[in-house]
Amino acid sequence: MGRRYSLCVLAVLLPAVSAAAQPMYRLTPLGDFGGNYGAAYGINDSGQVVGWSRYASGPPGTPAPVERAFLWQNGVMQDLGTLGGKSSYAYGINNLGQVVGHAFDAQNHFHAFIWQDSEMQGLGGDHAYSINDSGQVVGQWGYRGFLWDNGTVRYIDAGGETAARGINNSGLVVGYGAYDAFLWYNGNLWDLGLLPDGVDGGAFDINNLGHAVGVSWDSSGHAHAVLWRDWERIDLGYLDLPGGRDSLAYGINDHDQIVGSSRGRGFLWQDGVMYDLNDCLDNSAAGWSVGAATAINSSGQIVGSGASPNGFSEAYLLTPIPEPSTLLALLCGVAGVAWRRRR
Repeated sequence: MGRRYSLCVLAVLLPAVSAAAQPMYRLTPLGDFGGNYGAAYGINDSGQVVGWSRYASGPPGTPAPVERAFLWQNGVMQDLGTLGGKSSYAYGINNLGQVVGHAFDAQNHFHAFIWQDSEMQGLGGDHAYSINDSGQVVGQWGYRGFLWDNGTVRYIDAGGETAARGINNSGLVVGYGAYDAFLWYNGNLWDLGLLPDGVDGGAFDINNLGHAVGVSWDSSGHAHAVLWRDWERIDLGYLDLPGGRDSLAYGINDHDQIVGSSRGRGFLWQDGVMYDLNDCLDNSAAGWSVGAATAINSSGQIVGSGASPNGFSEAYLLTPIPEPSTLLALLCGVAGVAWRRRR
């Protein structure tokens, strides 16, 4: 009876703790290469973050200013280099620490890249946006999307200019083209559709449940963040701010927590509620204005860019308070006390 009681305590407390209170976060500035500008675009489940940062004077032998792809972990920002040119930008990272983005060569042409084992390799194409845990990469090659898989390239044509923006661990790909938002798998293409009154749009990310997020533009020119779930199209709403009712969704994790931007402010959407991330910060974020949130991992850590106290646009990492491991330990402790009292 005692053990059953402790399990009941956990079953009741877990959803209650997660749903009853507004989420709170601790902000970690990711720093920069000295140039006071940067952005974060991807985070994996280990908390490794990728994006780009500007140098104030440029690395040795390069003119300033230059912007470089970075890998941030445990407080250290690493320059990932280039393909022989001046600048590079990182957009995605998987749970193996493989990074994708685009970089310039010595002729000032840019190419998609994968960075692994401390080396950057050009993939051809123009931009690489996402990589799954099997090392499959998606991006844009001219006017077509592409899937790169261990050296083999498959093109994705959704009519007009096509970009493949997200891929999950099952190989499901989402993006945009003349079909607006699309889903692609193994040569088959499906139109995901738009919200009512939608005239344009696109999908930017997909989780391992096959749920995708992106944007649907209406005939008045307003952007609506949208969730495609089980072929249902859900309008996520917008933050109640002066100046309009626009929102875009950029990232989703396997708990269907969604992040994006509404009127220039970062948001978190979960359980049907959109939160302004600027209202969810402790005093570690003093002086910050949190802008677009671009990615979220399975622990609920969020990355993006915003205005730092010095007034520049810089990359940030938001970590839930309490952290998931701390919350689980707390709940287990409460359940343990309840079990002992029942014995």
